[in-house]
Formats: sequence, structure tokens, C-alpha cells
Amino acid sequence: MEEAAETLASAACRDRTRASGAAVALLRARLLHARGEDPAHIRDHIAVVRSSGGPWPLLKCLRLLVDDGDATSSELEEARLIKVRLGLQVLDGGP
Repeated sequence: MEEAAETLASAACRDRTRASGAAVALLRARLLHARGEDPAHIRDHIAVVRSSGGPWPLLKCLRLLVDDGDATSSELEEARLIKVRLGLQVLDGGP
């Protein structure tokens, strides 16, 4: 799995798009999560994904923290708002 992350990172260096950087950061965050690493290390990669502007990869990253109960209240709210934006959840009191 780590080899896959490095291969993707190498390809992303050639591609140099925000989306490719976000894909690498998401994969690395998932690897850290799978190893049971400190959530602070996962947040470093989440910051990279957040800067890419892509809501779907950011939601995937935030879910790593949410599912383990490690998300802050602002991260929970950010995940909820992304879900609303993507049409995966309606606002409270909505249809």
C-alpha cells in the first residue's frame, strides 16, 4: 500500500494539479489511519486536501476522523456542510 502511495505521488509530481495532490494526501491519510497513527498526523494531510478545493476527497478525509470519534466540532460541522453541498444530506428542518 505504501508503494502505491509513492507511485501515485511520483505521478502527481509530473501532473502537478491540485486534484492529484489531494489524491496523494487522501491516500496517505488513509494509510496513517489504517496504522492507527495520531489524528494530528492525519490532519496534516487533510490540510493539503482542503487546499485543493475538492469537496469529495475532503469529506473522505474528514470521515476518517469522524468515524473514530476524533473529529473536532468544527470538523464535524465541515463534514456536515460538505454533505449538504453535495446533496448527500439536507439541512436540518429541510425536506
